[in-house]
Amino acid sequence: MTRYSCSANENKTQEKASYVLLVRNSELRIVNFNSGQSKIEKLLDNTGANLLSGYRSIMHTAKFPLYPCLEKGEEHEMLLTVHTDSVPNEGATSVQIGGNIALEIGGKLKSVRVSDLKLKKGAKIKLGEFEFDVTDSGAAEEEIFPGGLSPSKSREQSGKLALSIARDSTRIHSLRAYNPAGKEVKLSTSVNTVTSANKKTTTKTLYTFQGSVEKVSLALEYWSEVKTVQVPFDLTASLSLS
Repeated sequence: MTRYSCSANENKTQEKASYVLLVRNSELRIVNFNSGQSKIEKLLDNTGANLLSGYRSIMHTAKFPLYPCLEKGEEHEMLLTVHTDSVPNEGATSVQIGGNIALEIGGKLKSVRVSDLKLKKGAKIKLGEFEFDVTDSGAAEEEIFPGGLSPSKSREQSGKLALSIARDSTRIHSLRAYNPAGKEVKLSTSVNTVTSANKKTTTKTLYTFQGSVEKVSLALEYWSEVKTVQVPFDLTASLSLS
């Protein structure tokens, strides 16, 4: 039986409180968090005050890169933050929080390799179930943050080729590039999210080639057979002032 463990910490100010949850599964890769299917059902302090009316949201707490992992190599843990406008009563020392968390779990790790690709801006590259756009990293940043780039950053990124993807990028385990001699070409990763005026959110992952490249081989590992599981939890968090 697959087991999940959860723990919680609380931070509060005079007006708002947040509760950081750590979810861990030592057997499976946590690919993503589904906020729409997650629900907080209990939130009360140890004086008996019901704080559920002030509940606002539960969100993935991002650390770079924007994948559900705490640090490189850790793919079995996820940080979530519960936000609420209700604060515990004065004198309260703990809060009980409970509900269900919906997680997307990767079942199998697959790999695909494509050799001797000629990189050209505007081209599309198919790797397994994913399609990447070949772009200029500076132009891609400008597309996501129009008019928002500093001149120094624009000069730094301009001219560097990048692979851009906007679909299911959390399923990607690793992407590596190699030159014709078989030497690995360094890729830097950045993740950018933008919300348009109509509230549509788009997340793009950029894999930027460090140095001049014309022809490369690409090796991709990704998680397949992703399924959504419900993880019930009932926790007590000690209070701390922030």
